[in-house]
Amino acid sequence: MTPGYFAMPIESDDDDDVLLKGVDALLESDSEDDEAGRQDKPYRQREVSERPVYWESLWGKQLRNGEMGDKTTIPGKRFRRRFAGVPYSVFLDLVQLANEKMGFSKRGWHRGRRVPPLELKVLCWLRIVGRGVGYDCAAEATLIGEETVRAFFHAFSAKGRAVLYPMYVKMPGNKAEIEAISDVYERVGFPGCVGSSDGVDLHWGCCPAMLVEAHKGKDGVPSRGFNVTIAAFSFARVCA
Repeated sequence: MTPGYFAMPIESDDDDDVLLKGVDALLESDSEDDEAGRQDKPYRQREVSERPVYWESLWGKQLRNGEMGDKTTIPGKRFRRRFAGVPYSVFLDLVQLANEKMGFSKRGWHRGRRVPPLELKVLCWLRIVGRGVGYDCAAEATLIGEETVRAFFHAFSAKGRAVLYPMYVKMPGNKAEIEAISDVYERVGFPGCVGSSDGVDLHWGCCPAMLVEAHKGKDGVPSRGFNVTIAAFSFARVCA
């Protein structure tokens, strides 16, 4: 008996032809059935919804107010109070840095669909950091999707730490820089001083249960303490 898929002897070439023709007919029949099944199944098209006009959102309309550029006006003061104490002019610089140094795009359209403006994304980041609100609050004020706000918040924070932190946060590198800083304090009656320090307690909302009692402060809730030392236009240092 010749080994193969069929448990029967093959006696001649004619028998081989008969078996091959039978296999071909069976495969062709299965192929036709599959094709018929695909033709009968309705094709499901993907529904693509129209994206909102982001500049018509609450914050989008506020950004188009030209009076915010003057920090002495009510709109200018309100902008600074609402967005982490950042003046409107500094906000514009931050958007430019995000585009040129951090790699975030300012395009308004992509593949025929609107893209959330970078300006509104940065506003979301400032509001979340300054007020501690959730992603949905920022999404509601900008018409940007909540998941988009969440993803941008973490991406901007990571790139800001990698790009902006070394640009603006540094210690004096030599004696001349130290003397330039101490000279400012000496003129106001603090000789030998090279920085101003202050402490702040931040609520630790996700503190592990086993560490709650060890981190409770005067407010009765777990918190972490930070000491911040700064010198105007020179350096900043944060110590946990």
